[in-house]
Amino acid sequence: MPREPSRVRVDLGPLALEVLDWPGSLPPVLALHGLAGNAREWDRMARAFDDLRVLAVDLRGHGSSDWADSYAVDAYVHDVEDVVERVHSGPVVVVGHSLGGIVGMTLGARRPDLVDRLVVVDIGPELPASAVAQMVARRDRPTAFDGAETAFDALRAANPFAPDDVIRDRVAHGFVESSPGSWTWRHDPLVQVLQAGALDGLWETWRGSTSPALVVRGEHSPYLTSELMRRMVAARPHAAGVTIRGAGHNAHTDRPDAFHTAIETWLGTGATEELAPPR
Repeated sequence: MPREPSRVRVDLGPLALEVLDWPGSLPPVLALHGLAGNAREWDRMARAFDDLRVLAVDLRGHGSSDWADSYAVDAYVHDVEDVVERVHSGPVVVVGHSLGGIVGMTLGARRPDLVDRLVVVDIGPELPASAVAQMVARRDRPTAFDGAETAFDALRAANPFAPDDVIRDRVAHGFVESSPGSWTWRHDPLVQVLQAGALDGLWETWRGSTSPALVVRGEHSPYLTSELMRRMVAARPHAAGVTIRGAGHNAHTDRPDAFHTAIETWLGTGATEELAPPR
């Protein structure tokens, strides 16, 4: 029987966050999803790393965590800092996708005592023009569907790289039947757009942390180009980069086997190499 996580409700005062705690050895992997995502995106990684403790967080406004008045990066970072101190009280390996990567970079610079290693998945300290265009288009995507299959079809069309089972899991965990016959995103609609200023000073933040770091990009992603990844690796000591071929922005779920291999290789050796998609 595959292992399952325990659900931990972390009360932060004005709001509470839900954390999926997968048992295993230390230091734990702290997994942070992207904008409009949720902690269940990391289920496959947690099962692949069955010997490691994985703490997958529903960020504020996402998944089963409470909605909030502010979705500024600082608010996310303070939340995650409190979660680490309360649930583990020691250094973690942060794996953050997109928004989660921004939060991880910032946490690593502010609290190096809490971040042993950092994996940034498909995001950088600046946004290429291709990413801005994608984000503008994202604002117009439907927010309600007449059924789970309609939601699946929409997500399938929007992401040509992910396996069908990944898309079905995203529908199962990312949507809720808010009223009879109407399926809507589970997250607060206000989180749909990255807050203004989210990347301000992020190059300084990136260079301000010296913990070992791995930058992961999806081959076909508009958010992190190969040139930007090269600059990130060159700007920071003890940094490496890897491209997951056949993947888009959601590199961790588009090609999960290749992604897990990259992380395992880097955690074990401190180095990695370009990977082909799994056959």
